[in-house]
Amino acid sequence: MTEATATTVDPDAPAPPASATESDADRPGDGGVDARGWSWWRVAGPGVVALVGLALWRLTAASAWLDEACSVAATQQLGQVLRNTSGTMATYYVVLNGWVRVDDSLWWLRFLSVIFAAAAVLLLAVVARRLTSARVATWACLFLGGSWMLVRYAQEARSFALVVVVVTASWWALDHIVDSPRPWGWVAAHVVLCALVPLTHGLALLGVVVQAVALVLAGVGLRTLVAAAPGLAVAVATAGGLYLYGASDVGTWADPLTLGQVVDVAERLIVGYLPGRLPTPVTAAATAGVLGLTLFGAALGIALARRVERGPARFRALTPVVWGLGTPTALILLSVVRPSMHPRYAIASIPAIALMQATAAVDLQDRLVAAVRGSGGVARLVRAIPVVPLAMVAVLAVGQVQLHRGHDTTWDDLVSAVAAEAEPGDGLYVPSVHRMPIDVAWSYLDDPPPVLSVGHLHPLGTVRRYGTRTDGLAVTDQALAVDRLWVVRAGSGDEYERFMARPRIAEAFEVGSTWSFERAELVLLVPRAGG
Repeated sequence: MTEATATTVDPDAPAPPASATESDADRPGDGGVDARGWSWWRVAGPGVVALVGLALWRLTAASAWLDEACSVAATQQLGQVLRNTSGTMATYYVVLNGWVRVDDSLWWLRFLSVIFAAAAVLLLAVVARRLTSARVATWACLFLGGSWMLVRYAQEARSFALVVVVVTASWWALDHIVDSPRPWGWVAAHVVLCALVPLTHGLALLGVVVQAVALVLAGVGLRTLVAAAPGLAVAVATAGGLYLYGASDVGTWADPLTLGQVVDVAERLIVGYLPGRLPTPVTAAATAGVLGLTLFGAALGIALARRVERGPARFRALTPVVWGLGTPTALILLSVVRPSMHPRYAIASIPAIALMQATAAVDLQDRLVAAVRGSGGVARLVRAIPVVPLAMVAVLAVGQVQLHRGHDTTWDDLVSAVAAEAEPGDGLYVPSVHRMPIDVAWSYLDDPPPVLSVGHLHPLGTVRRYGTRTDGLAVTDQALAVDRLWVVRAGSGDEYERFMARPRIAEAFEVGSTWSFERAELVLLVPRAGG
């Protein structure tokens, strides 16, 4: 019989290096599954559940706004919309055109974006497991699933959730090319995805062109650069073709770039939106904390890139940094010469931003555990509760409350007011582009009254973007043919003022009642006494 040897552990002894304690589940995976069975479904699960739950929460609480009405119009005039918008969002419009064959309700239209957003979280899980540990990847998916930007655009019938999908998938294909430039299937996939990116949204190209920066900084070698070049060239060529075809007027405005716009882009992409009614010091501290966490994650990636050898390892260390910070930086630089500053145009960066935040949160959590190591109650509590990642989740949750309380119901409320007060012989005139969202809201009325369409040839509730608007004398003649006229004042109101100033209108009508909404005013014109 042999004598057992007792082993004691000094709780205050220095922790062994990470490489000695790192489990298989804490190492970067290969394709999403490691030795402990951490499949990408487990990694993505919490984030997908969070995303779907948050996106379905009051999915139709807000009215369909102008851009969503453009999406609805694309399902009615697909060919004309594709021609007149020079292919902008063509990928999304084509998919949506098939999607509405099942149902054309607003819930169903927006649910397509929920599916795309959930797919983006799943793709991040696959990409992140190639770049980092399952633990970091899981938190990254949860941060992405709870992010203000992704949930915001998962609730909108536009292409931006799909943008996140195609750009993330293009980085996935590129990572395989960097791993080995021989798999021509991944080269072909990268080419197809890069072609789809500008067709999904022109400015989504920014999320692809920064891939060239990551490749060069990583020193991947000539063979890898040659394998990646076709996809990058196709993306630039497709975007250039759309630009020459006429897409240059999409997503721009005349005002020059301002510092406030730069700050807004950074805050929306990285932090989201915190309630304005929170005490200012709390909001400032939370914003600074999330910004700091993100920058720390970037610093960790850069530091790792400096330690590892050139090639795939360095590329994977730099991917979150270049993808997450390079995309909005490219938007800012573009906006110096071509103002395009809206956070959604850099939405493709948010998976990488979530990955940087998760990297930093897990690192700080490990440092906290190391700082209080021992067998005491505090040490056990810190080891059991991931304080730093949960703090990030708390900030995201607060932003979600404000997002879901801030839904704009202008067009639903305005249409309901007309439907409730309308009389036979009434007409409705909308002297602005906001006729489209009014048509969308009108089409969802259960029993719409017979209000006549003034200023457009198509009846109320039929969404059209092109070809049915009338102006000048025709509008006046149509207006004078109805008993009472409902007029919507929205946007700048200039067209409304010019219409009301027409002598024949001023002689025939006077203001009877008005209703005010968040983004519009409704005016009921009644026959002038003695007119």
